[in-house]
Parts: sequence; structure tokens; C-alpha cells
Amino acid sequence: EGFVISDRIIKEGTLGLVTTHAADSLSTDSAAAATALASGCKAKLGMLGVCADGSDPKTAMEIAKEKGMRLGLVTNAAVYDASPAAFVCHVPNRRDYSAILKRYLELEPDILFGGGKGQFLPKSQSGSRRNDETDLVAAFMKKGYAQVSNRRELEQAQRGRILGLFSLGDMSFEIDRDKQTEPSIYDMTRAAIRVLHDGNPNGFFAFIETENVDTASHQIDIASVVRDYREFDRAIGLA
Repeated sequence: EGFVISDRIIKEGTLGLVTTHAADSLSTDSAAAATALASGCKAKLGMLGVCADGSDPKTAMEIAKEKGMRLGLVTNAAVYDASPAAFVCHVPNRRDYSAILKRYLELEPDILFGGGKGQFLPKSQSGSRRNDETDLVAAFMKKGYAQVSNRRELEQAQRGRILGLFSLGDMSFEIDRDKQTEPSIYDMTRAAIRVLHDGNPNGFFAFIETENVDTASHQIDIASVVRDYREFDRAIGLA
């Protein structure tokens, strides 16, 4: 069975090339690589939206915001992980999750789907991964976001700003995912396109990734790599 990626996009589409090495290393990390994609410059390892020379040009997503486009960040990692964060933030340290989430609140992407709910919950609440009592779920809801937390709620989500947090940390590998409760990257892509597209004359900018193939590769878990890549291929076919 072929992949939509190789069979359709590479064979029939237009091929673009970009180098994503870090300014201080040929072996990049997600922060430097995503900064190259989002800001068009080389960054040092661990830096988000900050070029090696210290400048911080507008990211592609910030430019889209200025043009009145809707914005979406979708990942099966934590939503504040380096790759999506580089499209929104200008932060010297990819582990500065408080600064990243503060910037998300400022930019107000229309949809935010993924894992990482633990960083949104106050310290006293079960499952929290914070060191303070800040309640970021409440902060987003105060800005008009609806919250969804499982596959059924995601499928029922309509227009407007939506915060979808489906796990405390990273979301499950496809091979382990509870298909009744946790959405896949395909499910999140389908919901993202629906919410961002409907009734929208200005277009949208969406960052959509499967982090699971990266994580599974680090773990040398080839079965999970293949299963997650196939699900991502389905999402690309849908898009």
C-alpha cells in the first residue's frame, strides 16, 4: 500500500528544499529546525524564534495573524513542544514552558490541539506539572476558548476558538491509542480544517505535525514509527 506523501505529493506536486541545521551544530534539534522553517534563519540549539545573531524576525504565523487569517497549532506532542512553539514564540530556551504558553495566550491561535494538559493545571490539581497555582485552562476560557478533552467532544466542536488537550503529557502512539477516547492526528486534522475553514473568507495558517514518529524513532520502536507514519499519511491525504 503506497503513501499519499510519496505517491501524490512528491510525484505530482512541487518540491521545495530548505536546510534546517542549527547555527552551532550540523545535528539540529526541533527548536532550531522549526525556527528555520518559521522564521527563515538559523538558530542555535534550543532557541525558538531567535536567530543566531540575536534578531527575532516575525514568524510565518505572526505574519498570517497580521493578515487576518485564522491560526491553528496541532500536534500529538505537548502543545508547547518546540516545533509548534517556534511558529509563535521568541524564546531563548525551548524548556521555558511558562513563557511559551504566555505567548500562546497573547497571540490567541484559533485552535490549539495536542497533549500537555499538565502544564495548564494549577499545582494543587491532580495531574499538574506546574510549580505554581496558575490555571491556564481558565485563562484560555476567559479569552473565549471552548475546551475539549476527548475524541467525541472534538468531533462535536463547532466554530470559534478551541483548546483541545487530550493527555497530561505527550499523546499516545497510534499502536497504543484508545480509539474511543483519544483522537489521532487524522482526527485532529479533520477537526482543525473544519473549524478553521468554515465561514472564513481570509484563509488560515495551520501547523500540523506528528511528533510520534520522532519520539518512536528515538526509542527505536519501528512498529510505532510505521503505524504513526501511516496515520499521518492519512491526515495528509485528507488535507
